[in-house]
Order: sequence, then structure tokens, then C-alpha cells
Amino acid sequence: MMDVQPPKWADRFLELFCKGYLLEEIQGDLYEHLQKNYEKRGRLISALMYWFQVLNFLRPFAIKKSQNSNITIMFKYNFLIAIRNLKKQRFYSVINISGLAIAIACCLIIAIFVKDELNYDKHFENHKNIYRISSHMLFNGNEFRMAQSPAPMKDAFKSDLPEIIESGRFRTHVPILLQKGDYFVKQENVAFADASILNIFKLQFIHGGGENTLDNPESLLLSRSASEKYFGFENPVGQSIKSSDGTLYQIDGVYEDLPHQTHFHFDVLLSMEGYEHSKNTVWLSNNYSNYFLLKDGADYQEVNEKLPEILKTYVGPRLQEMAQISIEDFEASGNFLKYKLIPMTDIHLHSNLGAEIEANGSMDNIYLFSAVGLFILLLACINFMNLATAKSAGRAKEVGMRKVMGSRKRFLIAQFLTESTVISLISFALAIVLVYLTLPYFNAFTGKNIVDPLFGVLNLWPYVLISSLVIGLLAGIYPAFFLSRFQPIAVLKGNLSTGMKSGKLRNLLVIFQFSISIIMIMATAVVYKQLRYSQNKRLGYNTEQVMIVDNTYTLGEGLEAFRNELLNDSEIENATASFFLPTRGGRSDYPFNREENSGAEHAISAQVWQVDDRYIPTLGMEVVSGRNFDDSRAIDTASVVINQSMAKRLGYEDPIGKKLKRVSEENKITIIGVVEDFYFDSFKQKIMPLVFFLNSDANYSMAIRYKSDDPLELVAKVENLWQEHAPGQPFEYSFMDQEYRAKLEEERRLGTIFSFFSSLAIVIACLGLFALASFTAEQRRKEIGIRKVLGATVGNVVSMLFSSFSKLLTIAILVSVPLGYYLMGKWLEEFVYRTEIGIGLIIGSCALVFLIAWITVSAQSFQAARSNPADNLNHE
Repeated sequence: MMDVQPPKWADRFLELFCKGYLLEEIQGDLYEHLQKNYEKRGRLISALMYWFQVLNFLRPFAIKKSQNSNITIMFKYNFLIAIRNLKKQRFYSVINISGLAIAIACCLIIAIFVKDELNYDKHFENHKNIYRISSHMLFNGNEFRMAQSPAPMKDAFKSDLPEIIESGRFRTHVPILLQKGDYFVKQENVAFADASILNIFKLQFIHGGGENTLDNPESLLLSRSASEKYFGFENPVGQSIKSSDGTLYQIDGVYEDLPHQTHFHFDVLLSMEGYEHSKNTVWLSNNYSNYFLLKDGADYQEVNEKLPEILKTYVGPRLQEMAQISIEDFEASGNFLKYKLIPMTDIHLHSNLGAEIEANGSMDNIYLFSAVGLFILLLACINFMNLATAKSAGRAKEVGMRKVMGSRKRFLIAQFLTESTVISLISFALAIVLVYLTLPYFNAFTGKNIVDPLFGVLNLWPYVLISSLVIGLLAGIYPAFFLSRFQPIAVLKGNLSTGMKSGKLRNLLVIFQFSISIIMIMATAVVYKQLRYSQNKRLGYNTEQVMIVDNTYTLGEGLEAFRNELLNDSEIENATASFFLPTRGGRSDYPFNREENSGAEHAISAQVWQVDDRYIPTLGMEVVSGRNFDDSRAIDTASVVINQSMAKRLGYEDPIGKKLKRVSEENKITIIGVVEDFYFDSFKQKIMPLVFFLNSDANYSMAIRYKSDDPLELVAKVENLWQEHAPGQPFEYSFMDQEYRAKLEEERRLGTIFSFFSSLAIVIACLGLFALASFTAEQRRKEIGIRKVLGATVGNVVSMLFSSFSKLLTIAILVSVPLGYYLMGKWLEEFVYRTEIGIGLIIGSCALVFLIAWITVSAQSFQAARSNPADNLNHE
């Protein structure tokens, strides 16, 4: 009787692997050792030693024969056969693996992009309960969708809605100059923030960030990057930093840089307590990004349903006061004002409103790129199938022999699926290498900062592993069933065509491949045509030969002297200082009425730009009637210049001399000029009514029109002059034509992506066509030999082989052109000002595909046509 029982799982494991006739003897010996060890070393040590001895018997002589050993052996030999075939057919293996690897690499890049986009703002601790409010207003035909909302909303909603447990605001700020040593440095990404915003977003503080953070009106927070920029690696909390206007800010804390997957990236947060405007009670002015933290389990849609009643409480009286109209009459006349909470995690992909903190992504792009990635992968799998079936003739006798020797169909299928899976795994390995090699270019192109997509934050490796197996099986399933269907007697007799059934499916796959290729080429052509349209469109102002100098407000009263010295240079034609430039942001709108109207029901919302009298001539705008401002005429301070859209909305046949007035004001403003409409927004937006006011104090930046042929020399001259007038202040400049081209970056980037993927699609499709041409030539080898004996030329044979593919391409064109026309027409509908697709673009796309296909088929057809007919006939 033993004093100790052997470990249960160790005993079961031994019984599982040990041969039956050895088990009793081995277990007996182990029990004896267990008893001895227990007496000498105790229970724990004896149990561990028992496990060790069990594992020590895990040797070939002791392992019993598995019931699945035949399957194991089959997979082992299938794997060896797969490797042997890859070596034997090196050329096709290289084409197959490289094509699949490139397609998979593209899909992985797209998957990285998509997953990164879908993960925006999910790193915040409370991300599931954080919501931002947006504004939607229709006002006398002018419709606004804004990401901003009124200043008093923060406190009002928190007190009236029990679902809200915290509220806070951001108010974006223009770049400021902060002192670094003896100089001032321009600091981007600045905003005012309520102290309560820290309770919502839970920023990770490196230094400071305790109680009373941002309570002081002259306090601020720095991001890690901003802190290192000014203070190196020391802790700056408690220190002060000076701005160019002399304000000393106390540093309350330093927080960790926000990940790139965030819809805002403020590097400096100024206390909202120091911003007087934030205390206003104006409900009709939308200038703040309001965020709310809801209770766990609160339904934000239910909160949205309560907002209309709250608006009546707060907005109604203000509307009555400013526009002399009740909110009921306001809505009855077709106007409306709505506010809506949206989840913070939806902002990046589902919110493209006016006054977004940063440019957001688009869910449409996610769908578009996912579809492109899927199509590219499908093309590669189809290509794999065509290459496999094209080489089927070479393997027909192998299959026939194996069938004659007794191999069952399912074993043959397993063999071919093993081959395709091996190719898939090798392709995935190469694709991963390609992804890591191209990742720096991907980051530079998309502005992202992804370092390790497989094992980093995105953690894509499980998807990659599963996808490699699934793609291997999907790509190999058709060839596996196709090859295993060979009739062994017919094949061994040499009657290959009887042994293999014809492949209508192959033709359908080729049609599908080229349909996708034609659509993608059409898409590329349309995107570039729209881009060219945008580049060549008359803008209503001249972007050429205009240099922009920023921070001119720091010159103060020296601005005029600076400008006068610039104008003394013969190479400088004119210079204007303003906050508003057509190529930049900085917008402001206000409702206006004709002089005889009052109230909001007739008001026209228009952009309001403060400019000086040099603005219009410097930017090359055309005054179509009336005149420009004249700084020497005192009356011009009560006058405006409007654009053609404003003139049209006002309905004046001749607007010169007519008067306007702001809603809620009685002072009248005289129209002295009308300028040609000019584009100051995206081509997706209609040109808005605009009103210029004369105000020489709006001087954030200066636009300088020059006639020099050497811009670098001009920059040096302007910089020298700047250093004389603003010593220690940073000199920053740009060129207006470059800024305009940057506004077209989205279309340019989309065009580049489509160019790349359409090129890839056509290459993969041509590989499939090449395989099919090879297959057809092999099948018609005897026919080609007979035709050549009877006098057919090489051209006749090539023409014969290409004719069958021409039918497939024609069908592909008939399928793809209407679909491509429809899809790209839908894309162009996003633009108010757009190009047309045109018949030339369609014919060009189809001709290009036809030409590439002809070259692909000809390469294989020429080889078949030039072969010796005697060899062909002997082969059969």
C-alpha cells in the first residue's frame, strides 16, 4: 500500500502516450520511485520528480501508434510534395508568390490604415461616456453645420440634464509667441480650456496637474513636447513663461503628448478663466467646443430628444431680443436651430463640420479603401487559380498516375490545398517584410506614426495568421477540385482536353479581373481630372507671386513703416495686412439685411472680412462695379465692398450706393463696390456671400505681391528688413500658390492612392491573363502545329489566340463602364464645382486596358506561334 498517490494528470498523460504493453511495467517502476522519494523528500518534491520521470519517458520507443498517424504522414508528404513542386516550377512559383505577396502587403497596409482610423480617441479612460455637441442651423436659406456651440451651454446643460456629470470647453487660439531664452518662439496648437475639461479627458500628467489646476487666469499646461522645447528635461511646474504681449503665465502641469489617434492635439492649454469672452451669455454665437461626460448607462439619444425644449428656454429669449422674432415664428418660417450630442469616438470618421478642431477622416474612405483592398486580394487569388489551372497540363499525368495507383480524390484535394497554403504562408512572410519596409513611407504619406503594426498597439498578428490560412484555402480550393477531377484514362492516353473539363469559371474570373481594373483606371482618371480642374479653375484672385509673412501683429505701430520700406523696393508691387486670406482658415459670419428690412426673416448670413484698402489689388481681385476702399476717405469706414454672391442674394439690380445693416443694429452701411466671386473654401462648398469692411488693425499676416524672378533673394531681403523692425521675433513666411496647392492635397493624395492600386490591379490581372494565354497555347498546341504546316503565319496564330481574349475584354468593358461611370459620378457629386467624366476618358481607359492585355497575350502567343510545328505534333 502506497503512502502517496501519484499526480493524477501526470498519470493520465503517461497513459495517453505510452504503448500499452510498456505502460504497466513503467508505471510500476515510477510508483516505486514515487514512494521512495516521498519518504526521503516529501510530497511536493516527489510529485515534481514523478512529472519529470513521466516526461523523460516521452521517447520514440515508448510512444504508442496514433490513430491519426496516417493523416500525419499524409500531411507530411503533402508538404514535401508542395516544396518539391515549388522548386520544380520556379518561374511560376516566383510569379505566384510575388503577386500574392504584393497583394497581401497592400491589404495589410490598408488594414493598418483602417484599424488605426477606427481606434481614434479610444485611449481616453472615459471615452465611452464622452460626447461633443454640434450645431445645425438653417437661416433664410443659409445652412450651417458647426462643430462648435455657444459659450453658456456648458453650465446650462449640466444644470438641466441629470445625465450629465461633467462639462467643459475648448476654445482654439491662434499661435502665440512664447519666450525661449532671449527669443520668442511661435507656439502652434494653443487653446483655452476649462479646468473641468481635465475631469473629462483625464490627461496623463508627468508633472503637476493637482488640485486647482487652470484655476488661475494666468496659468497654463504644457504637453511633454512643448515643455522640452522651452525647459529641456527639467520640471517646469511653478515656473513662469512669458508671451510676446508681456503676459507671464504660471505653469500648472506637464501632460503626456496625446497619441496621433486623437481628434485634437493641443500643446498649450491656457486657463479659460483668463478669457473674458468665455463668460458671455450669448446663445446665438457658436465659438466653443463643448464636451460632456455622461453617467454610466445614460442614453445620449434620450438626451438629444430633450434638447429642443432646453433651446426654447435659453435661445428663445435671445432670438427675440436680437432678431425680434419668437422661436415659434422662427421655426414656422422654415428656419431651425438644432444641437446634437455625438459620441467622441465618432468624431474622427463621422463628423466633417465647420470649425472642426482638426481635419477629420472619413468613413467613406474606410469603405472605399476596404473595398479596394478586398478587390486587390480577390485579383491575386484569381490570379493564383488561373496560374494553377494553366499549369494543370504539366500535372495531369501526375494526377492520373496517382489515381491509377489508388489515391482517392480527397487526398488529392488535400495535397493541392496544402500546396496553396504553403504558397500563402510564404507570401504572407514576404508581405510582412514589405509592410515593415514601406511603413516609413506610409507614415509620411498619411501623417501617422505607426511603428509596429503586428505586435504594437494595433496588434494585428492574430488576424494575419488566420488570414494566411484562410487565403491559402480560398485560393487553392478551385484548383484543387479542378485538378482532382482529371479523368485518369483519358489523361494517360494523352488526350488532355478530354481529361480536363473546359473552364467557364476561368473566363468569368478573367472578366471580373479586368472589370475591376477598368473601374480603377477610370477612377484614377476622374480623380486626376478633377484635380486638374481645381488647379486650372479661375479662382477670382491670383495666387502667383504672393509671399505671406506671418506674425505681423507683433510689429505693432511699426507695421506701416515696415510696409513702406517694402514698397520702396522696385521688385515689390503691393502689400496688404489682414487676418483673412482665401487660402487659409479664419472665418467669421454675421446676418445682414437690406436697409428697408428688419428682423431675422429676411436676413442674409455673410462672411465678414476686415481688410485694408490694399487688399483687393494686392490679391489681384477684380472690382466688377463701383470702387475699392480708399483709406484717405473717412466715409469708407462706414462702407463695404461685397462679392457677387452677396449682391445676388440682396437682389439689387445695381447695388452701388445701396445700404445694408446688421441684424439687431440700425446703423446703415453703404455698398461702394462689388468684386468678382472668388473661391475661399473647398470646391465642395458653394461660394458664400461675403462683405469686406475697412479695418487696418486686422493685421495678423501680410501678403506681399512681388515681381522678382528670384524668390529666395526676395525672402532674404524681407527677412533682413523684418529683423530690423522686429528683432528677436521669429520670421515666418510662405507662398500663396503653395498654400493653395496644399488645399488640394486630399484630391492629390486620393489620386496617388488610386494610381498605385489601379497599376497593381492591372499588373495582377495581366499575370492572370498571361497564365490563361499559356494555358490556351498549351491546349491548342496541336492545332497551332497543323495551322503552321498549312501555311499560317505568326501573325495569324497570334491573332487567333488573342481573339478569344478580346471577347472576354469586350464583356469586361460592357460590365465595368456603366458601373464605373455611376460610381465616379457619385463621387463627383460631392463637389459643387466639378469636371465631367466625358466619353474621351472612358474610351481612353478601355483602350489602355486593351493595349496592356494585348501586349501580355502577345508575349505568350508569339512564343507559341514561333515554335516548331513538328515538335507540337510529336508532343501530341
